[in-house]
Amino acid sequence: MARLGDSFFVSAVTNSIDCVAVLDAEGRLLFMNEAGRRLLEVEDVALFEGRPWMALWPTQSRENLLVATASARGGTIRLQADRPARGRVLKSWEITIAPLHDAGGALAALLWTAREITDQVRAQQILARTTAVARSAGRIAGVGGWEYDCLTGEVVFCAELGEMLGAPSERPMLRETAGLLWTEADRDRFSEAMDASMASGERLEFEGLVQAKSGVRRIKVLAEPEMVAGGCRRVRGVSQDVTAWREAMDRLKASERQARAARAGASAGARAGEPKQRRAVGGRQG
Repeated sequence: MARLGDSFFVSAVTNSIDCVAVLDAEGRLLFMNEAGRRLLEVEDVALFEGRPWMALWPTQSRENLLVATASARGGTIRLQADRPARGRVLKSWEITIAPLHDAGGALAALLWTAREITDQVRAQQILARTTAVARSAGRIAGVGGWEYDCLTGEVVFCAELGEMLGAPSERPMLRETAGLLWTEADRDRFSEAMDASMASGERLEFEGLVQAKSGVRRIKVLAEPEMVAGGCRRVRGVSQDVTAWREAMDRLKASERQARAARAGASAGARAGEPKQRRAVGGRQG
């Protein structure tokens, strides 16, 4: 590295596409490269040279940056900070602060490197929001996904399904262990249905009772096997708690049966009274 000379490092800093700044030990700006001037939208760097670097950062980010800068005197620090750009558009930055020492080992300056990560941060925020929406929808609808890996024999539940069934979602379970969630009457039925689906490659549709943390629940399962080279590699599915829906349907059917029975009874009573009415009418005519 020594053979490269100082000009090599100056060139590397000057031509970097990231913001690179050098501060003195007190946090005053000594140097900022052209990319930094452009990214931070600084018209004239000379106006800020010798001034506190924090003047270029908003109040809401300043405290964390001051703490990080002080800590960087003892070693490299990494953090994230936001800074408004023109048009009040908030941009996010990944910042690295590292100490620079002189030949005697004393702290001479601090090297700041800032890379804009606005798009990555926004993508992470959108992903977090959509994930939260999906989880909320899953909890409301009583729906959760799962996957069975045929090679490892392990089943993984999503967080919503794990919460619904009272089963762990943070670690895989063996298929045999997951199968114990079904009540004894449905345990073998589900296992046979899974085996048939994996052998044929056809969709699995199953409904049965599970011993969940909230009690016995009726669960409907839909799953698709993924076939590779003629064999099943994995099965991905969704399970829905249909207990309330099934109970409502059962009540509806019971009400319909009662209504039909009542109508039949009324009709039978009406027919039984018809001969008496006819005889009474015939008697009056005589």
